[in-house]
Amino acid sequence: MASNIGSSPTMSPQAQAGRPYNCCVPESDTTTLGAPIYFSAGPYASKVIRMEIHEVQKANLGRKYANVDRRPLDPPPVAHLRLFEVHHAGTPRQREVEMTYDDTLADGLVCYADLFPVPPDDAANLEPYTYGPYGSYGGSTESPVPSSSSPARYGSSGRGDHDASYRAIRSRAEYPLHAIQEHKVIYQWGNFPITEESKKTTELVGSTFVQPCVIDYQGGKQMFFVFADLAVRLEGTFILRYRVFNLYGQLHSQATNPVAAECYGGRFRVYSTKEFPGLPASTELTKLLARWGVRVNLRETERKRRRRDEDGSPE
Repeated sequence: MASNIGSSPTMSPQAQAGRPYNCCVPESDTTTLGAPIYFSAGPYASKVIRMEIHEVQKANLGRKYANVDRRPLDPPPVAHLRLFEVHHAGTPRQREVEMTYDDTLADGLVCYADLFPVPPDDAANLEPYTYGPYGSYGGSTESPVPSSSSPARYGSSGRGDHDASYRAIRSRAEYPLHAIQEHKVIYQWGNFPITEESKKTTELVGSTFVQPCVIDYQGGKQMFFVFADLAVRLEGTFILRYRVFNLYGQLHSQATNPVAAECYGGRFRVYSTKEFPGLPASTELTKLLARWGVRVNLRETERKRRRRDEDGSPE
């Protein structure tokens, strides 16, 4: 049975108290991001390793977190980590071999999730996200954001000023893009620039960091980070950033452990309790994770929001 450390949907004491649950993540040194890294200690000692991470299951929706309403994002966000051992690094003979995954390789690996607001969907684009086999990207036609030639659409979604995330997005959309200092832009969501200052990770509740699980997936052992209990304390439209660290492995000639890999995920919406549309049946990837002992919420059928008539009783 694969390890399922960090995959429990049971909220931590900090989360139950309504506070964000964060670990002591190393400072975000991204100088080696995406590059082969030589490790001098830990499970990868004396090896040159390159890591890459991809979101294979994004959340579609969530309900705004409250003390009496703690429903996590659905489906649970899942990121897939791949490890490559680099031979003859820096020479014409350099080549990569994907490593064979087991629980020993998972020791010390941590994935940390950050939250960023992004422009809301157009009404015409509020379609269910399309998953491929076991939840991988396989058919989504979602465009990242509305065209920059029509920024007024950001201010006309009809969500109202109670939505703090939407207000922030509208404010930035009305701000000239050329006025944002280029060096502060860390990611482009379509034509929408994302900066570190726009981060809303403190509004996440649940485990913002998890360790990986190793399961059988599409014919072989693979390594996944499962964020099973994340909830958001704001209404609005968001994406997650995933960053991978190795807490135990010391890099050659460095005292710190920088970000080994990162990626940005797909867009999801957090609703108020009143507007929440209900939950679909669990995805095939979620069911597979559950079969491997990862603690995730499962639903065999769709759960629609119960409506109430004028007398206040369910319809």
